[in-house]
Amino acid sequence: MQLIEGMNSRQYDAILLFRATIDGFCHIGVMPDAEIEELFTVEKCVVYSDKNDVCTQGNVTLDSFREQTLLVLKNDQLPNSIVTNDELFQHIGWRPKIQMLPNADSICMGLLAGTGYAITDDSARIVHYNSIRHIPLGKEHTVCLVTPKSASHGADILREYLQSRYRNETI
Repeated sequence: MQLIEGMNSRQYDAILLFRATIDGFCHIGVMPDAEIEELFTVEKCVVYSDKNDVCTQGNVTLDSFREQTLLVLKNDQLPNSIVTNDELFQHIGWRPKIQMLPNADSICMGLLAGTGYAITDDSARIVHYNSIRHIPLGKEHTVCLVTPKSASHGADILREYLQSRYRNETI
């Protein structure tokens, strides 16, 4: 929500958001009148610690986490269905136990202690921690550039660069 407020107040010329986040903001009526450009996709993945009990299993899949807790970032601004990845779990036929945490550090600490798992994208920094493992889910997030309708020259330059660099790529 801070990013949207920053863009509305002209503190930011442009912001990057996931398409699902934009849709959530539109759903609750807080998305400003803006230009939205889909730039690239990143693959969703499950992240967990090498201390997690599932590491004793041979082939770890999302279903391996059925009895564990999904650690998610508390977000009062978005519908819980987006925050908790409801769409993903509808397809596999079970609902996770969920623990809402106040910040990303709390999620990292929970993961590193082996007390649960999280869903993120494969470009997130935590994926590259030594003691963190991840498995791809075969689903993608679309990253979008959001600029005010009357964007500044700087936003236009950024848009052109990002379009030339990332247009319709999966990174």
